[in-house]
Order: sequence, then structure tokens, then C-alpha cells
Amino acid sequence: MNPYEILQIPASATLDEIEDAYDALFDEYEAPAQAGDATAVGMLNALNEARETLVDPVRRAQLDASLLGPKAAAQPSGAAKRVEAGTRDATPREKRSTSSPPARDRQPRAAQNRAQSRSNTPGSRTRRAGSFAVREAARPRRTWVSYLPYIIVIAVLGFGIAVGISYLQSKGSCVPADLPTGATVATVDGTPIYQRDWDVRETTDKQNVLSDPLFASFFDSSTITGTRALDALKFDSLDKLINMEVIQQQAKKEGLYPTEDQQKTLVDQAYASDRKGTESFNDMLCRLQVSEATYRRTIIENIVYTVVANQHMPATGTSETKTDAFINWICSTRNSYNVQIMATFLVSNNPSCTSGLPSDIRLPGLDETPVPDELPTAVVPVQTNPSATLAAPAPTASPSK
Repeated sequence: MNPYEILQIPASATLDEIEDAYDALFDEYEAPAQAGDATAVGMLNALNEARETLVDPVRRAQLDASLLGPKAAAQPSGAAKRVEAGTRDATPREKRSTSSPPARDRQPRAAQNRAQSRSNTPGSRTRRAGSFAVREAARPRRTWVSYLPYIIVIAVLGFGIAVGISYLQSKGSCVPADLPTGATVATVDGTPIYQRDWDVRETTDKQNVLSDPLFASFFDSSTITGTRALDALKFDSLDKLINMEVIQQQAKKEGLYPTEDQQKTLVDQAYASDRKGTESFNDMLCRLQVSEATYRRTIIENIVYTVVANQHMPATGTSETKTDAFINWICSTRNSYNVQIMATFLVSNNPSCTSGLPSDIRLPGLDETPVPDELPTAVVPVQTNPSATLAAPAPTASPSK
């Protein structure tokens, strides 16, 4: 076939035009050829042969002479003139020889570093088999070290953005997050009591004891008596948490536990009572240094505690009689629950349910404090302040139950 027709160029095409046409057509047929298309394979072989003929000045002159016929003898063909010009046509391609190099020595302009080995062996796909790998190998490969400056810049920017976000978040809110729950120190019918709550209860109980001059010396010393006193205090603190959990579970059994809507109303009422002036909810949490979840849980637990106490305390009698009656009810009710204690103590025979009341708030009905007999439809207007324990001086700790 006519090489000019194969490359789809005129007979007057320059070397650059030949190369450009060859590169464009080779790219067109290369993919199907590598996929096994026999027609494409044959076309690539024809393109190779046509290009090799036209980039060789002598062979191209002979081709032009054969195409021109008898006129070639009387007048030099354009190809012959190019042979005489030699390097003039090749000048735009400074590194390309005008001699007839084999196909593997050329470097096509439009396709960077094309395959250097092309075989005309029958049955082979193209003379550019594996050209992709060759092309990649010809390019200078960048190691990870060359990307190091970019990595450093990205890391610095990412760190700066993270610090900025953290600063804005901390500036916008001073509400502390809940501390990790820690290990499970006891369970009541499978419901866990965590180390975090135990630590808070123990801190509050110890501060209450230290405020009493009569007992402070026992709990603020490293003597044997002081060590045993602290051990007993730790046991009582955990005992109170267990009793409070028994009260919560018993309230659910007796239908005294507030619904979700009631809980929301109760928390809103507590907020209205606890806030100072026009203080927002978050500002109040910041002042009390408690998380929202801890505040809500403490409010509900203490309100349930007062309602259950009012339900099971005798209607008549002195404050001491009523208090003792409620403690006895807690202890007898606790016997119907499966209580497991995982913590260990110096004194192994500490009697359970002897720690007293499980909350620091005032019991309902004592000292002529009015309380309702049962939960109303939407709200429990308990007159005592169940959120009072939130102000206990336990820095960075969650409020006690």
C-alpha cells in the first residue's frame, strides 16, 4: 500500500508531519491491538513500515519516483530535493538523524518515550508490545523523598486546622465532658455501677466528714485507725450507690418512674430553679462544672428518690422514725435484688445496707416539707431541691447521686 495513504498525509509532508500522523494513528490502533484485534495488529505493522519508508530520504525518493513514473527522470522529485537539502528538513528535530535509523532508535515527539523495540514477527501484536511499561520506565521516577516537602506542608496545615477547631470549641463551651466510666465495681440485677460514680460519691462523703471537727481527725491521718476509717467510708459510698440503684429499679416496678416527657419537664423545672438570673443552660452547666448527661441523670434519680421515699415512709412519727423506716424499707427491698460487689476492702465483713440514706437531699415530709403523694400526669412538683448536690465541691468530677 502507498505509505502516504497509510499515514493519511500528502506527498509533500515534512518529517514532523509524518511523525505526527504516525503517532496519532498508532495511538488509535494500539489499544485494540493489545486487546488481540488482528486488524489493528496488521494496521500497526503497516504504520511502522510506512513511517520507516518515509523517514528514510533514499527510500522516500525511490517511492516518490515510482509514484511519479517517467516524469521522475526529467525532473527531480520533491523527495530528491529533500535528499539534497538533507538536514534542512530535519532541522526542527535537532536530535533526529536524516540517515535511516532503525525504528527502535527514534523517540516520537507526540508520544513521549514510545516503545524502543518493535517486531515485525508474524503473529506478534505490534512492534510496540509492552510500550506502556517502556514509556513509564523512560520517565524519571520520583521517590517518596521528593514528595517530603509537600507532606510536611500538608501535615502542618492539618495540625493548625485541628488546633484551631479545638480552640474554637473550647472557647465556645466550658461544659465538661463525662469522664470515662472506668471499671464496673458492682451490679444490681446486672445493671453496672462504675468506678467513676464511686469516686465522686466517695469524694463527697469524705468532704462531708472532714467538715465535722469531731470525726475529721480520724479520716485525715495515716494511722491504722485512719486507714480503717477511710476503708469503711469507701464501702459506705459504694453501698449508697447500690441502694440508690435499687430505689430506681423498684420505682420502675411500682410505676413511679417518670416518662420521657415527664423527665424533660422535670429537668426544665430544675434548670429554672438552679440558674442564676438569665443564665443559659450551658452557662449553668459551666458554673456547676457538670456535663449535661450527668445533670439530667442526677435530677431524675433524686426526684425518683423523693417520690419513692414519700411512698414508703410512714405518714406519722418523728423525722428520725420516718428516716429509719425508709432505710429499713431499702434494706428489705434490696434482698430481692441480685447485688454483686467486685471491689475489695481491707475489712471483709463490712455489713451491707448500713451506710444510711443514699442521697444528700432532704427527705420529703420531714420538717414540714410538702410533697405530692404520687406522680401527676406531666410533672412531679417536688418542693425539695433534688439538684442541690450538683453544687458539691468536687472539682472536675461528676455530681454525686
